[in-house]
Amino acid sequence: MTKLFGQKNYLETAPRPIPALVWPGKTRRCCRTVRPLLLREYHGQTNAAAGPLLPNLLVRADNRLLLSSLLHGPLRRAIDARGGIRLAYMDPPFAVGTDFTMPVAREGRISAVAYSDIWPGGLAGFLNMMHERLLLLRDLLAPDGSLFLHCDHRTAPHLRLLLDEVFGPERFLGDIVWHYTGGGRARRWFSRKHDRILHYARSASWTFNPDAVRVPYKPTSAYAKSGITSRAGKRYLPDPRGTPVDDVWDIPMINPLSFERSGYPTQKPESLLERIILAASEPGDLVADFFCGSGTTAAVAERLGRRWIVCDQAPLAVQATAKRLESMPGSAPFILASLEDKLSHYQKKTKSASPTPPPVFTHRARLKHKDIAYDLSDVRISLRRGENGIFLELESFSVTLQEGLSALPEHLALSNSNGLAWLDGWSIGLAPGPDFAYPGCRADFLYNRVLWQARRGRDNAINLTSPELVPPVKDAYSKNALVVTVNDIFGNESRLAVPL
Repeated sequence: MTKLFGQKNYLETAPRPIPALVWPGKTRRCCRTVRPLLLREYHGQTNAAAGPLLPNLLVRADNRLLLSSLLHGPLRRAIDARGGIRLAYMDPPFAVGTDFTMPVAREGRISAVAYSDIWPGGLAGFLNMMHERLLLLRDLLAPDGSLFLHCDHRTAPHLRLLLDEVFGPERFLGDIVWHYTGGGRARRWFSRKHDRILHYARSASWTFNPDAVRVPYKPTSAYAKSGITSRAGKRYLPDPRGTPVDDVWDIPMINPLSFERSGYPTQKPESLLERIILAASEPGDLVADFFCGSGTTAAVAERLGRRWIVCDQAPLAVQATAKRLESMPGSAPFILASLEDKLSHYQKKTKSASPTPPPVFTHRARLKHKDIAYDLSDVRISLRRGENGIFLELESFSVTLQEGLSALPEHLALSNSNGLAWLDGWSIGLAPGPDFAYPGCRADFLYNRVLWQARRGRDNAINLTSPELVPPVKDAYSKNALVVTVNDIFGNESRLAVPL
């Protein structure tokens, strides 16, 4: 036995077949599409992120296309300059087979679909989606980076085998159980009150700081009170920093009345992400979340001094994340971007072109029981001059349902006469200057370097008049105009220029 199994790392060096999942339509081909980032808004006091380094990014895009563009495009150099993605957290849908909604207006109790968890082909379709994204993410992680993949009882067994196949079983670091309480109780089985977080490393070395996430000893712990003495007489005393965390985490869900709650479905508590980010990254590291939802990863990474890239395809998710980041005092600058569509009218504009917006903004939204398309038109913004600057006031805009579609719910249709009832927020900014020419990025011709913004608060109120703003310098980029962005309750945005 000694000759056969005497090697210290025998289990790692001996050849072993790796179990693999097989399902209809499985393929190992990955997306190699590269699309530039279309910069839409810059939030922050100074442009500290300009230059070769990658700024904090909030991207509205299909994460498959974004991962491919980051991996194969010119932004890869900027990511490598940051040391690579040190930590990736993914909280994908759980293959529940339903749509998840959230309230978007208090009056009338209007709910819109935040994201869909229905996959063509059922579980096979879900696994196809995850397989390609995990392959792309693996190659984008830093050599000492790691992944925390959030899942539940439905998909955890399948994703564990899939991660073994993509990363290798020797890169498996742990199966964390997140235990919580609250909600209903099952009567035909034990109540399911935990999620699972699968932890995998990119290589044989990874970042891990167990002392950064110690927790207090239990009050009943005798060791915490007086320590213990071994048979040999050696004395062991409790660590004043607390005890190391194991792989079962008792972290409560967000209280429904908590200020942290945004209303976005399946929002995760900041204390959960704080433990992950502290344990698996260092200050200044790049953290990523490609299913960002309500923006918990970005908010916690920002608070802990990490750089971040987060992404979601759902307009309501991007809007919830942006509002959350905007409300954080003293936060670092960040850029709101999207992936450029080859058919986008933005590419037809040049820097010398006049920033004239289309007269009508057409958007789509999904309500709980129907899809709608609507037009925002006749946007009226007044400008008046003060002693030292200018004031802008958002007066009104019209909302009309497109012909050929089912009617709006009555309580929503009542707001057609006053489009401001559809308003969630608006901002005033400048067109971009040459310092925003990031590698692999291009600016929207109505790109908004935010000077001031207002969002609808918890009291359902919103400021429709800006404070006095100092007139911007009239240069070749501002075109003697301000850029106004209007965000509606469904997460869609409309931009227009206001001449000075």
